[in-house]
Amino acid sequence: ESKGGHLVTITSQREQYIVESLMNEEGTKNSYWIGAEQDTTGRYSKWVTGEPISYTNYKPGQPDNPDEKALMIYRNNNPYSGGPCFGYWNDIFKDGNCKGETFFGVQNFGFICEWNNIDLTDSDGDGLYDRYEIEGMQLPNGQIIYSDPRRIDSLGSGLTDYEHLGYPRRVTLTMNSEFKECLIFHGKSAYGLSDEFIYVDGRINKDGCINNDKMDYVPYNNQFYHATYEEKLQETMFSISRIAFGASGLHNLFRDKEYLMSDKDRDEMLFAINKAMIVSHTVGVDVNECFKIFANGKGAKYKGVKNGVTRCYIDITPYLSKRNLFNSMGINYRENVIKTKKAAESVLGTYSKDIYIASSYNSCMHGCVYLSGSADSNDFWPCAMNIRALTIFNKAEAGITAHCILDTSKKGYYIEYNYYLNDYYDLALDKAYTKADMIGIAQGYELFGKYNDSESW
Repeated sequence: ESKGGHLVTITSQREQYIVESLMNEEGTKNSYWIGAEQDTTGRYSKWVTGEPISYTNYKPGQPDNPDEKALMIYRNNNPYSGGPCFGYWNDIFKDGNCKGETFFGVQNFGFICEWNNIDLTDSDGDGLYDRYEIEGMQLPNGQIIYSDPRRIDSLGSGLTDYEHLGYPRRVTLTMNSEFKECLIFHGKSAYGLSDEFIYVDGRINKDGCINNDKMDYVPYNNQFYHATYEEKLQETMFSISRIAFGASGLHNLFRDKEYLMSDKDRDEMLFAINKAMIVSHTVGVDVNECFKIFANGKGAKYKGVKNGVTRCYIDITPYLSKRNLFNSMGINYRENVIKTKKAAESVLGTYSKDIYIASSYNSCMHGCVYLSGSADSNDFWPCAMNIRALTIFNKAEAGITAHCILDTSKKGYYIEYNYYLNDYYDLALDKAYTKADMIGIAQGYELFGKYNDSESW
């Protein structure tokens, strides 16, 4: 305070983004103090600067304790509190403690401070201070940029320089031979991704979530999750009806009633499995391996989305090698890659040349549709053109994870991507295999077909 500074105040959504970006890029503590305290009525009505508190971002249910007289902002998820915490505000005791919980304590708090001795005038409201626009800003790569009020569009993209700045970032600027640090603020293109895509490179997404897995991120969507884990199913065996949730919930549903199975029923079930094992071997090695994983009842190699369910990856390159109009998988593949390229173009710019994106939970990417119920003439050609894929995938959703680059020297774009087909391998078209899963002889699993490629345009 003696130097003209104070704890950070957050008076708008834009300032909330700035604080979140600082915590994400430079933060090391669980939480950070912010500049507000209770007034005499027990309310948080003003910031330390005297400004009224009009914008808030409290965690649901907060503030909840009149004895906790300070405010904090979460950087890490609090194990004692349900749901995501990043960026949410919470009231807290001034000593940083809360019921002895180890997540808290003054040693787990940091400070974010701000100073008011810089001219922050922004006459045209574009997010860049007037002094930077008038005098110009030299970025670390040597480029000097000017933005409004002249509305410069350096890239010729139809968006001003500011609108292309994207995610807030800290840069060192040279002004009148002095070095200054400044946050270049969030612009329109930062959230230019449609709801069908998310960032997976540490950038904050629209819902506040952050993922930094980059090309290791394996996407799945709500349709796949619902069918696998949530859909309410009623199954009957041994004249007993039970409820399962999702295809994965069928496994071992009647394991405790296995003693009621007759020798004849068991022989018929094992015969169906052995017959399918022979047929799958004649179709292809990968087809045979997928069925073997199901039939051995032990599950696949990797952990699935939820505990107790496993996941298997296979190379789907052979199924995409003939991308023609008769191949359901190939048609959807091209549509989904085109959609991803358009998403990349929507956010790549001079100041966001290198990003990682992936299809979101809300995506509607269809992977392939071959048989839905009984076969008819409309199903014949898609099946005939890709019989091997049909024996592994039937109706699958798709997902994609992409590394996207803007090459300004060539004035073009480049993406490398992992393309996934998301399915649940349970052979539900034949009731014998469903019974084998419910009794515990076989076991379904998440099946992710994976294909890697790259494109320039």
